[in-house]
Amino acid sequence: SERSERTPSSGRPLTPGSMVGTPRAVFDDKVARNCAIVLRKLPLKGLELVRAVELLEPGPLDQDQLERLSKVMPDQAHMAQLKLASQQKDPPLRDVEQAMAPFAQLGRLQERLKALTLAANLVPSEQSFLAQLKKVSAACQEICDSHSLKNVLATVLVMYN
Repeated sequence: SERSERTPSSGRPLTPGSMVGTPRAVFDDKVARNCAIVLRKLPLKGLELVRAVELLEPGPLDQDQLERLSKVMPDQAHMAQLKLASQQKDPPLRDVEQAMAPFAQLGRLQERLKALTLAANLVPSEQSFLAQLKKVSAACQEICDSHSLKNVLATVLVMYN
């Protein structure tokens, strides 16, 4: 009996007509694999992630995650190809290209990711600054409320006036 060859990923037999439904690839396999790995490890998925990038609000994304996303993000030319390819429905795109397609709709993607990385880096600094500001404010309030300081100042005023 004749054995049919099987594809490595699906285990389904290859037949002459089976290539018709094969998803289209826009990115080379290495780029697609790296994108898939990074996207899978992020706390935000799908449209939530795209929305965070669009609005420049890092939310639960930290600086390292955003830097990794920026590094694996395809260049502007590939994203333009993806944008065009996503408008055609047949044959469908691979899963990773479908996940990346909403990013292709955003303008200046690399600049957005840099700004988002900066914003994610500033959040801890902002919290530290606010904590220090509260300490200074509390110290100022104690000085204003200090009866001893008021008495000393009144004495100095009387002595040198």
